[in-house]
Amino acid sequence: MIQVEAEVRALQGDHRTIAPAVRPSSLRPGIARPADPLPLPALRRRPPADQQSPAWPNDFWAPIKFIPLDIVPGSYLNFGGELRERLEHFNDPFIGLSSRSDTTYDMHRLLLNADLHIGDSFRTFVQFGNHLVTSRSTSPPTDVDRLDLQQGFADVKLPVDFGSADIRAWTVASNTGFTFASLWGQPRLGLQADVASGGGPGGTLESFNPLFPKHAYFTEASINSPINFIEAYPSVTVQPLPNFAIKAGIDVLWRYSTHDAFYQPPGVPLVPGSANDKRYLGAQTNLQAEWQATAHISVNAAYVHFFTEGFLEAAGADDIDFVGAWTSYKF
Repeated sequence: MIQVEAEVRALQGDHRTIAPAVRPSSLRPGIARPADPLPLPALRRRPPADQQSPAWPNDFWAPIKFIPLDIVPGSYLNFGGELRERLEHFNDPFIGLSSRSDTTYDMHRLLLNADLHIGDSFRTFVQFGNHLVTSRSTSPPTDVDRLDLQQGFADVKLPVDFGSADIRAWTVASNTGFTFASLWGQPRLGLQADVASGGGPGGTLESFNPLFPKHAYFTEASINSPINFIEAYPSVTVQPLPNFAIKAGIDVLWRYSTHDAFYQPPGVPLVPGSANDKRYLGAQTNLQAEWQATAHISVNAAYVHFFTEGFLEAAGADDIDFVGAWTSYKF
């Protein structure tokens, strides 16, 4: 048996007002990302955020996952959280364009959240986070935040005003796959094809801003941001066990506009568009494994090698190696 799945998303902004790229209420609480870098067929079906589904285990945390409220029918409150420890190593985190070379660090994250549903007409969600790092990582200073509001929302949609400047920015993202369910390991052949507009100097804003993307949009190495790019990412995923999967792929990248920069998270131009007129950026190979050890514990590991070519190579950039391993406890 062959299973085919496809997902296509398109977003566009036009003239002063643009909707946020990710609507939090449409995603699982605590995750706001345009694409999942590891689309595992069964591991994506993790226990939901409340006990209304029979998939939630009847264990120590069950009493706080579904607390009925006598407000209106269907009202309830649930609590949850996640503890994650993540070890990362880069041999050259800024592709040779800074003084930093080998970097190894541990990133700690603790998330605690509450989710309130009042009938079918209202929902609000709040999440607090504790973030620590053992040494200076490659990310912004927000890696360290001892206690802060991670996110909070009510189930509404608000526009964002960028002032008087015109906007002609857009993005299209697709994720298509074929799963051979009757074969050993249920191999999945996938293709992620994305594009986001870029611009350059001028009065009209043409560089698409994803606003709140997951930094690991392409791979877990978080080398580039989803701004001014064209991507073709073929991959194969094999799941030899129901709770274990391995994915291998190569992500080929180009600049959309040769007048715009190459961006690194959280959207900072690392190489200016004026560096040269080449479009091709290079390719990053990705090998990733995920083990859902229990209903609450997951273990992940990833290796990425970024081959800098074209635009980046002409700007003096070097290749990058990334190794990461992390474990999470979710409740």
